[in-house]
Amino acid sequence: MFGQRQLLSRHVRRVLGRGPLDARGLIRPRDPDLRILEDRASELVTRRAPRLLRPLLRPFSVLVWILACLLRLRRAARIAGWRLAPQVVGHSIARGNPVDETAVLRMAFPGQWRRLPARRVANLMFESLADRAQYRMLSDKVATAGMLARCDVPVPPTIAVLDHPRDLPANPALWAAPADYFVKPVTGSHGNDAFRLSVLADGQVAIDGAPPRPAQVAISRLTDILRGGRLLVQPCLRSDMVLPFASPDAPAPVLRVTTTHARGQPPALHGAYLTLFRPGQTVARLGNGAIRFPVNPDTGLLLPGLRMASPGERHACDPWSGRAVAGTMLPAFDDAVAAALRAHARFDGVVCIGWDVILTAAGPVILEGNVMLGWMLPNLWHLETGTSSPMAGLLAQCVRHDNARDQRPR
Repeated sequence: MFGQRQLLSRHVRRVLGRGPLDARGLIRPRDPDLRILEDRASELVTRRAPRLLRPLLRPFSVLVWILACLLRLRRAARIAGWRLAPQVVGHSIARGNPVDETAVLRMAFPGQWRRLPARRVANLMFESLADRAQYRMLSDKVATAGMLARCDVPVPPTIAVLDHPRDLPANPALWAAPADYFVKPVTGSHGNDAFRLSVLADGQVAIDGAPPRPAQVAISRLTDILRGGRLLVQPCLRSDMVLPFASPDAPAPVLRVTTTHARGQPPALHGAYLTLFRPGQTVARLGNGAIRFPVNPDTGLLLPGLRMASPGERHACDPWSGRAVAGTMLPAFDDAVAAALRAHARFDGVVCIGWDVILTAAGPVILEGNVMLGWMLPNLWHLETGTSSPMAGLLAQCVRHDNARDQRPR
């Protein structure tokens, strides 16, 4: 009973942390494109509600959202300080953006934070404007890798796909020789249940860099995760031979390349940033303490990095190695962008995709494509440089196109 109550509490916190139930803040945005997106997002959410409850959705959503934001006052204070925390909570209530993201925006981009739309509106648009079959394929890492490999897009080789716990002990690909693997759910996201698995010469294993343990420990963990779905096993890729500032003791830096696809146009680069992780960081906590360095999309030049835990600061160097990062030209950036654009051409029914790329000695390798991107991170370079982002206009144009198509006589 206690476990079920704890799980329900965690689910409620996660749902409320995304934004208002009806995707609307208390104050509507002034920008006409943002109004179109908010209206469409609210319409999508309202359609999912039972018909008899739809008239009550708006007042209930307002009440619950105000309460959820007030309960996150302490979280806002941890990021922005107690002096600014009430302002952050008030703006979250007004605009419908999560408190933690509003606090980061307030500290990191004080001149622009009031004009950004809510994260949930963006994610609802990314999902609703996508072709359903292609969207489902992107959520399946095995299907996506197979599709991209057939199109000569570089992807990591698949060591094994584990469907059932009985596949584990007898799988020769996993235990035959010492090697480093990356294990992740086929349909997972945000690094949940993913981990690094090192098989050692004496048959023991190390998980996420922890001290060696008997192989049965890894089998037990894999068995627990397999109860929730299939697992994909790939080689653990490295970037320290390519990036001079990459530490061999840290997870490989990940280049996120965001591409967009307007109706009737070829895919285009929208933005990019490189994420550095601290040495010894576990995969399940990759977002904690990571530093994101915006990349100039025209030149591949790295800008000073941003850490979400201290968004008022900028980092020119890797704080764990002391090596300079900002001002460095990212090696093989054009090749990474070209691979991402080729990949997006195979998913031309999806408006916006964030491709995770590892820069290896053999060239860029695409790990996966992500659709639920929010607003802040895809536009990190635009925010950092004060450049106007075309993303809201692109999404609004797609909504107008779909509305015009639906209104045509059949």
